[in-house]
Amino acid sequence: MQQSAGVARREAAEIYDLSQPPQILSDLAFEGFKASGYASPVPAGDVSLTTEPSALSAAYARYLDDGGRGARGRSFLPGGYTTGYVKADQQAVAGAAASGWKFADRQSAANLPAYALQLPGGAGALVIFCTKDAVSWAAMSSSAGIPRSATASDGMPSLQFLRRLGITAARPGLRVTATAINENLAFVGPAAPRAPRSSSTTAGH
Repeated sequence: MQQSAGVARREAAEIYDLSQPPQILSDLAFEGFKASGYASPVPAGDVSLTTEPSALSAAYARYLDDGGRGARGRSFLPGGYTTGYVKADQQAVAGAAASGWKFADRQSAANLPAYALQLPGGAGALVIFCTKDAVSWAAMSSSAGIPRSATASDGMPSLQFLRRLGITAARPGLRVTATAINENLAFVGPAAPRAPRSSSTTAGH
């Protein structure tokens, strides 16, 4: 995330499966945390950070919806998950069109709390937060493809997903949707100190 005002943020949020704690613990250890943890909690509305923890969900959702571009693209650096996610969405759009489907992926803020811990030395905070992810596939005609195997990934809904819904063939107007909550982790830097009112220095944006 952003280390100081006016510069790109250090790392984009990364998704984690909390059923696999070693994955997140390895990143915490890399940042200086011991497995037992020793940092102090940071309030969700802490304005001493470049972005308040409670604001990360909406900001990251907009960033993903922009495909890593636009105004938010200047504020986040592309982490491994983010880069892969954006690329996978682009491939899904192209693959779906070739298979007779229209694919869409929309992110939004999740109405869930953000948890933040101060980084060692007061260098910012580690924040775990959630985003809401809604994906959909709309059949463009009755000839829209149906995957032949569970490993097919060319922009069509998964075979397992369709089977659970009882769908064996496409028809015009058919729309398949799925909603998920993504758990993300981000490192947020401290905000730059404000210049004194008497100073003639202009703060950058």
